[in-house]
Parts: sequence; structure tokens; C-alpha cells
Amino acid sequence: MEFCIPHKRELTQEERDLLSFFVKGQPAREAQIDRLKIVARCGCGECPTILFGESFDDEPLTTGYMEIADYWARATNGTLVGVVLFESGGRIAELEAVGWDGDVDGWPPVDALVPTNVAVASLDSPESDR
Repeated sequence: MEFCIPHKRELTQEERDLLSFFVKGQPAREAQIDRLKIVARCGCGECPTILFGESFDDEPLTTGYMEIADYWARATNGTLVGVVLFESGGRIAELEAVGWDGDVDGWPPVDALVPTNVAVASLDSPESDR
């Protein structure tokens, strides 16, 4: 499977909302959102993972990643989804969806997201409905 495949389009409002949530209070990153274009998607061709550029002519950044946000929630289909935002060289580079107990067919609602360290603790609790 290729790391990513070309996929040129504008961001949806849902994707903008996710990015805004992840970089809230970080002016340099907030300023990037309005300039972002989607230039590629995950090589699986199924999940919602997307890679960004500032122009449709940009190649996706695929190296030098640094994680800048890592959250979890249940997607609308009930799948536990990790949502991770990466940057490369100071530029927002990828919004990744990771399904842990099923196929990921969309982004979880922003208001359901919890930081990974909190989500893992709650999943390990006896009250969890895993």
C-alpha cells in the first residue's frame, strides 16, 4: 500500500472544525488553517486521513513528522477512533484517523474528543464499555 494517494480538494467544514479544535490558542498554527488545501489522502483509500499543502500543486509532506495533537472518540458508527494531527517543518501536514475496533468511515464529533492520555485511562477502567 502506498503511504498516500493524490486527492485534491478544499477542506470541509468538519475538517476545519477539527483543525481549529486541535490548534486553539496557537496563533501560528491557527493562521495556517485558511491556507490549507487537501493534496492527498491515506494510501488505503478508505479512511478519512488527509494530507495538506498550501496549494494544489504542493506535494504532501511525508517525512519529519511531529505530533501536535492526539485525541480519541467514538465515531458515529461506534468505532473507537484515534485522531492525530501532525506537522512537518512547522507546517500542518496530516490529519490521521486510526480505527482501533473497526473500520473508520468518518471523523468523530469534535465535542466527543478527549486527549489520548485521558481516553486510555477511561478505557482501562472497569466501567468501560469497550
